[in-house]
Amino acid sequence: MENEIQTVAAGEIANASDAHQNIHTGSGDIYSNIGTIYQITNYPGTEPYYPDEIDHRYYNLFVVEKQPFTGTLAIPKKLALTESISSEVWKVFGKFGDKEREAICKLPSIFATRNRNGRSTAEDHTAMYGFVKSMSIQGELLVVKYSMNREVVQQELNKIEDALQLEYAPDTNELDRVHWTIKEVNLRKIIGL
Repeated sequence: MENEIQTVAAGEIANASDAHQNIHTGSGDIYSNIGTIYQITNYPGTEPYYPDEIDHRYYNLFVVEKQPFTGTLAIPKKLALTESISSEVWKVFGKFGDKEREAICKLPSIFATRNRNGRSTAEDHTAMYGFVKSMSIQGELLVVKYSMNREVVQQELNKIEDALQLEYAPDTNELDRVHWTIKEVNLRKIIGL
């Protein structure tokens, strides 16, 4: 219970009734160019979005099951900020009150689907870079609306797992597990976005 998301303030950033109808659920500068990055232009309703203030000290990592990127995702609450997060970072964001959610929306984010082969994936497998626009708790799910500002080749993220602070074992890494975590890494310095 200590590392589980807990709501400490009344009110949500987004009301449950505002949720997207097509929600998918999921059971130094040496790395300045990780590969091909594309500007997104072909996703209706998912225009690039940048918050007024960006906190580059941390980044959100959302990993879901195989699904299309729609600008809305859902993560089971039991997989939200409960693993692969340092105790120091959890102290900053883990209470999940209004203040914490406002701060989370200022963090750059990677939105990924699970790797296709454990610790690696196909070269055509893309992840998205963007920002959380809103979050709400709906039953046992954390529903997140997000922007898709750029595509990133996911295999390139696998190649720099140490720099991204991704936990890994010989045959798997964090991009192969459905979850949401926050890392104390300046994503802009690592991948140049």
